[in-house]
Amino acid sequence: MAKTVMFFVPPMEQIEIITQNIGFGMRLFHKTGCVIRAKSIGTNFSCGQGVTVGVGKYNEDLQTNLPIIGDNVWIAANATVIGGITVGNNSTTGAGAVVIHNVPENSTVVGNPARVIS
Repeated sequence: MAKTVMFFVPPMEQIEIITQNIGFGMRLFHKTGCVIRAKSIGTNFSCGQGVTVGVGKYNEDLQTNLPIIGDNVWIAANATVIGGITVGNNSTTGAGAVVIHNVPENSTVVGNPARVIS
């Protein structure tokens, strides 16, 4: 006869935010495993679980190698935004995208490496 073994694992809601300038209205959905380190983040920033925003190449001056996130930006689950790039206002990054180049305003990027689809 089979036995059932049950155990409880508490949710891991770990998030690390290292940013000096954050606008109002930040929303973190599920907030599990997010690491956000940017030069600045605009208003109404939203992101899903597993998002990484941070340094691209390591050098002595980390501030020049951090992303700038505009206003009304949505970064979907498990996306990565790295390097000294700018993510434009009103843009969306698709789930799992790897963003290593500037994102134009009012656009959607997807893929690895990320490319503009609208």
